[in-house]
Amino acid sequence: MDINFGLIWYHSYQLGIAFVLALPMALNREYKAKGAGMRTYPLVCIACCAFMLVAREVYSGDDPEAGLCMALSPGWGLLVVAPL
Repeated sequence: MDINFGLIWYHSYQLGIAFVLALPMALNREYKAKGAGMRTYPLVCIACCAFMLVAREVYSGDDPEAGLCMALSPGWGLLVVAPL
């Protein structure tokens, strides 16, 4: 089994972008002392991003499973973050 370091770098890069994009919203929530803040928002963003990266690697092309994964992932993120 070969380790694809390019793919590892790409996924790490994408997860880092998800973390950085979640920080302004998390800082705002933390500053206003609302329920969710610095731990919740980045964690949810990274989890949704990781799920999408796995779905993109496992399913390719026009598979119905790929479309289902792509449609459900943002919904799961909204279901977790919206009540907070």
